[in-house]
Amino acid sequence: MQKIEYKNGFKVIINYPDFTPEEKEKADQELLDKLCDIFYEKIKY
Repeated sequence: MQKIEYKNGFKVIINYPDFTPEEKEKADQELLDKLCDIFYEKIKY
């Protein structure tokens, strides 16, 4: 399964194994948290 989103002007393509919706939601959140941390680190310095 593939999901395409636009975040802050970036095209984000997410490839999922076949998760249940709950697992996918959790994976989404973890991924977004990691991306936000990375962007925050870059912006901070």
